[in-house]
Parts: sequence; structure tokens; C-alpha cells
Amino acid sequence: MENKVTNKNTMYGVRIDHIANAIKIANFSGIGTNNAFGNRYVLLDLFPADAERLKELGYNVKYYAKPDSESPIPQLEVKMKFRRINGEPVKYPPLIYSVIKGKVSEPLDETTIAELDKYVRSSSSNGKGSICDCSLVINPYFSNGHVTAYVETAYFVIDPDAPHASANSRRVDPFAEMYGNE
Repeated sequence: MENKVTNKNTMYGVRIDHIANAIKIANFSGIGTNNAFGNRYVLLDLFPADAERLKELGYNVKYYAKPDSESPIPQLEVKMKFRRINGEPVKYPPLIYSVIKGKVSEPLDETTIAELDKYVRSSSSNGKGSICDCSLVINPYFSNGHVTAYVETAYFVIDPDAPHASANSRRVDPFAEMYGNE
């Protein structure tokens, strides 16, 4: 079944806010045996309202049935691209931030973004990964009748009790000077 895209302009800059414990699979580093081109992606569980909105816009929302769930879970794969297949950097790389204890990181680049992999794979008190919330802005890429979602901007909130949460010294608070936060 092919998605119908009625107005491509409405698909740019789509916000998906506060998706709690939504990351099921992620490859921020782009490393893997079945990953020939260094693809970086996140597979998100969506709220039904977000899923319907994205599906109406033409995004490739898929539904997966879980054994312990009555209804299928809507999911969206969102990609991050820092380099083209030929190795050249993209003109506008995604702006991706991690947030720990209310402090926002400097933008993560193609090497530092790999630090988010340890938060997806580590366990927290809820039995899931340590990324407890995320908000993102996505843009479409149109190819062969399909629409692929790419990150424009993303904030990944890390559980402050995560094993590696206090070890990262790259954290800065952009509002510290304005509001006097330390």
C-alpha cells in the first residue's frame, strides 16, 4: 500500500513531543553488521494520535502487535544523517541534544552521538533503556513513492539515575546565565 502525500509542505518541521520510554531500537553510532552505509536511526513507539497525524501526512507509520498487548503499537523509524553515501558531510546535519538532570548538552556530532547508544542499551529502574523521554522535529525525504522521516532537531532526556548519566562532563546549561542555574 502506497502512502498518499497530498501537500508536501505540511510534512516539514513536524513536531513529536514528549514520547516517554518510546525508543525500542536505536543505532546512534551507525555501526553494525547489517548496516552497510552507517545508517543511524531510532525506532519510536508512538501515541495513537501522533501516529494518525503522521500517517495522514504520508509518513511510513507501521503497526506491530506485541504478545502482551491487545492492540498493535504504532511505530516510526526516524533516521539521522551526518554524511552522504560518498562520505561528504551533509549541508544541514541534525541538531541532537541529550538532557541530563535538566542540563542540555552541546549539539552532538557524528562522533559524540554514539554516546546515546549506551543509554538505549543500559537498564534503568523501569526495566527499559535510560532514555526516558524524547522530543523531535522531523522532515521527510521522498524516494520511490515512500516517505522516510529524518531528524531535524531532537532532545533525548536521560534518566538521572542511569549508570553513565553523571560521567559525562560535556553538559552545559544554555539557561544558566539567564536564570542563575548551576
